[in-house]
Amino acid sequence: MEKEFRISAGAIVIHEDKLLLVRYLDSQGKSYLAGPGGGVLVNESTSQAAVREVVEETGLEISAGKILFVEDMLSRRHRITKIWFLCNLTGGKLAKTRGAVAENIIEVGWFRREQLDNEVVYPLPLKKYNWKNYSKDNWQTIYLELRKVDF
Repeated sequence: MEKEFRISAGAIVIHEDKLLLVRYLDSQGKSYLAGPGGGVLVNESTSQAAVREVVEETGLEISAGKILFVEDMLSRRHRITKIWFLCNLTGGKLAKTRGAVAENIIEVGWFRREQLDNEVVYPLPLKKYNWKNYSKDNWQTIYLELRKVDF
């Protein structure tokens, strides 16, 4: 069966040394954390999609900045290319929204780096790099090679 190609956008939002993440529960009952994000609609840019997805999943408002990562993934249903933006918090109130519940998101929150030690986190470099480096002028977008994902 041919997989459907999907362009997706994600937000990496760091505020007061904490990272905005959502927790998904997969079909096998395992959970993982990810930056908020999702599919790009036909009539929007990838940065607009990142902004929309954050509001839909967390209730927070952001502005999208530079691209940190371009991630290629192969899931059970889709062949995905995801653009990860560094974003700034601009407003809103953190909440697990109806949109989040509809996407099997069981938690939304701010996480300190040490809270991620025993977690599966997407994109993977969130556990590898110092978050402060993301905002530096010399940060260069990193391409994350195609890999299979368990969702």
